[in-house]
Amino acid sequence: MKKLFILLLSIFISSLAYSQSKPVLVVGIQVSGLREDYLNMFMDEFGNQGFKRLISEGTYYNNVLYPYHYAGKSADLASLSTGTTPYSHGVCTNAFYNPKSYKMQPFVQDNTVKGVNGSDNYSAQSLICTTVADELNEYTFGKSKIYSIAFDAENAIYSIGHSGTPLWIDKKTGNWTSSSYYIAALPEWAINHGVNNFIDKNWEPLLPAGYYVSAASGAKGFNYKLKEACNGNKIYFNFSTTPFANAMITDFALKTIDSEKLGKDIFPDMLYINYNLENFYLNDSEGITIELEDSYLRLDKDLAAFLDALDKRFKKENVLVYLISDRTHKPTKPFNNRITYKEFNSQRYAALLNSYLMAHYGKYKWVQACYDGHIYLDKKLAEEKNISFKELQDKAIEFFSTIPGVSNIWPSYLLRTINHNFSYHPQNAGDLIYSLQVGYYEVDSKGKKTDFYNKLNHSVVLMLWGGNINPKKVNDSKSALMLSPTISEVLGISSPNCSNEGSLLD
Repeated sequence: MKKLFILLLSIFISSLAYSQSKPVLVVGIQVSGLREDYLNMFMDEFGNQGFKRLISEGTYYNNVLYPYHYAGKSADLASLSTGTTPYSHGVCTNAFYNPKSYKMQPFVQDNTVKGVNGSDNYSAQSLICTTVADELNEYTFGKSKIYSIAFDAENAIYSIGHSGTPLWIDKKTGNWTSSSYYIAALPEWAINHGVNNFIDKNWEPLLPAGYYVSAASGAKGFNYKLKEACNGNKIYFNFSTTPFANAMITDFALKTIDSEKLGKDIFPDMLYINYNLENFYLNDSEGITIELEDSYLRLDKDLAAFLDALDKRFKKENVLVYLISDRTHKPTKPFNNRITYKEFNSQRYAALLNSYLMAHYGKYKWVQACYDGHIYLDKKLAEEKNISFKELQDKAIEFFSTIPGVSNIWPSYLLRTINHNFSYHPQNAGDLIYSLQVGYYEVDSKGKKTDFYNKLNHSVVLMLWGGNINPKKVNDSKSALMLSPTISEVLGISSPNCSNEGSLLD
């Protein structure tokens, strides 16, 4: 058996070495908050080697859709990496209600593991399906090097799944951290390259204020001393909303490539990185700010430097890069005040729903939580009071469906059996799931916008660059779930085991 294994491995290695069309490195870039309308608006201000290079030399898809209502970035990230919907991969929101602890729990939380160089006990244990990274890891018997780099754990973990090494920033220390689910210790080269190396800087506009599109709306120049501007209990989160966080990610990604010698042997490697283009927390106003526009310009420069570094290290034809935006950005107020734009206070309506159920079934806490369109009811209490849980759900729908702004609401017992476009999973979803009407947006208990609103027809952009990718623009609607089968096809490996979409290259 040992000789047979060695023979098969030798044949496998020879076949890899023979194949000249496979990329030595796949780089997945996910940009939180990137909007196509802003991308087009700032295009004339960009250089030729960043976004413009990706678009002119690669394939640009400007109408990529998710086939279900938005319910948090974790669900979308898991869908991208697995090529299927939350119904199959299991991650249907950022967090779910845990009846044992009586509180919401992040899907990435895993109390069986420990933080590495930090305190976050996170993993991909909630992800049921395999990812492209998992399939590559299986295909090469663990020989491919797989890394994921992001400011947030969710981005780092759900980009790769169960394999490789995800690295993210510990919000208490600003240092890179990971989980014992993946590694026993942080690589030495990664230990002293966190936020504190980048936060002691000044941030002012790259260009004179008058050159910015946002200047037409009265935007002024600025000058921030980042350490002072971001200071407070959330200093590292605040820093993540500045373009210097993206510069840090770029620097660390290149350090990862060089330190781990990615793309230097016959086994293809993968690197996932996450950038952020949300508004700076100190100027989180409606629409475009000069800080946000400056963040786009600085990211364009980071992309140019990164693509140039890849070209010099590997040559463009030997790598595959994809860049995709996401659905996390918050809604902006329409210029025309006759267009519907109304807030939806989910916590207030959840409290009213509980009062309604109390009037029918007694003064108890029937509504346990309301989060990202998922309402959790107390099933155990219903059993104790000898109340049909289906009846409780129907009674809740009777009230909640009349609330202004609610578009659709369904009980879990129906979502198990019908085709639907909700972010739903039988074990992890709420007992009721609702979507908002177009023009309504959710606010939290303090009246601050969340990123939950109707995004079913909200398209994102996708760019493919490198290898044998042909320069063209595709306006036809494509499913975001096709990305994983596409990367799998390019690598010559099996698609993730729950993927049911075809490749974009077919």
